[in-house]
Amino acid sequence: MTRIRLHLLRSASVVGALVSCYLVGQHVLFVAGNEDAGLCGLVKAFDCAAVEASQFSELGGIPTASFGVLYFAVLSCFLWIPRRGVGKKPENSEDVSLASFLTLVGLITSVCLALISAFVIHAFCLGCTIVYYVNLLNSVVVASMLGFSPVGYFIYALRGIGVAWRVLLKWLPRGNDWRLTRGSLTAFLIVVFLAPLLGAGPPLWARHLKNRDVIQRYESRPAVEVKVANWSLVRGEPNAPLQIVVFTDFECPFCRESHHTIREALEPFSGQYHLVYKHYPLSSDCNPNVPKPRNPHPRACPMARLAQLSDEMDIFWEIGDALYEAAQSPDLKQALAATAERFGIDYEQWMHGIHRPDIHQRVQADIEEGARLGVEGVPTVFVNGRRLPSLDRESIELILKKQLQPGED
Repeated sequence: MTRIRLHLLRSASVVGALVSCYLVGQHVLFVAGNEDAGLCGLVKAFDCAAVEASQFSELGGIPTASFGVLYFAVLSCFLWIPRRGVGKKPENSEDVSLASFLTLVGLITSVCLALISAFVIHAFCLGCTIVYYVNLLNSVVVASMLGFSPVGYFIYALRGIGVAWRVLLKWLPRGNDWRLTRGSLTAFLIVVFLAPLLGAGPPLWARHLKNRDVIQRYESRPAVEVKVANWSLVRGEPNAPLQIVVFTDFECPFCRESHHTIREALEPFSGQYHLVYKHYPLSSDCNPNVPKPRNPHPRACPMARLAQLSDEMDIFWEIGDALYEAAQSPDLKQALAATAERFGIDYEQWMHGIHRPDIHQRVQADIEEGARLGVEGVPTVFVNGRRLPSLDRESIELILKKQLQPGED
């Protein structure tokens, strides 16, 4: 392993470790309720909040970035502690085998996480992307020692497993070679086993503080009476212990996300909730509380009326997802025609219905009710008359469970 390559690997690993530590800190802040964009704020193409909010930001309750810190700590120990092999040919050096194994692990992990970001989360984190490139650089540096042969790289990585095992269990000194002492091995094992726990501690404590804050903010808000009309979009038992009212806008992307989040959060509470959807379109076309000429969601008013019409057909809760998707479509007419065909609706009659005076009045009644309750933005959710301070799934489930406990209002 030549000294130039060694210095490249060392530098890259230090960068990877520092960025991973930064990502752990950002995750702690996010769990605590601080959604500052941090590094992501520098480049608009990245959405760290979406990545942090996904289930992949943690593994078994431990921040995923903590495992990155552990990985780069192990890699740095290997690169910074002198051992034989520096300056030797690859075929005579166990260092290259161990380097191949460690860098291949990092590369495979980075590729998997990048694919998850691209095709599952549909968002990338700038810090995570830097780590991906660090692992790619490390793999390229090691592969360059082997003539950029993928087969050779893989073979040396397999050999590296055996080398790593011998290093951990029984390292025999030769000449001036570095020897893994009993104390060094003990310290290494302590780091391996305690690093994930140390990484989990701050986020778990931050989550506890966040949950306590959510409950305190929710319970500090006065309970109000939300009027439910006989034509409101409702689901569940009217006398259920959990009365949930959602003010929404079908053109609002955050409303679409909360629609899925609320549905998932309610799954464990089957038979215990009464869910009501009310309209609050952020459009001056029908909402007098949106100042003219401001009209951020020009499709929101007709979409609210279409939703109201679909409820007359008893299909709103089946067609709701499609309405949110259609409102985001570049070709609204085509999207609605496809939706009508999918659900067996007469498209022309459906479109004609949005001009009915009674449908207009229902949407306006919801808007007036929202204004009375102080709704200014969407989505806004009330549980048993109190407005939710946070709309992530964990907070929603926390409040719902709290409301079902004996002695709660």
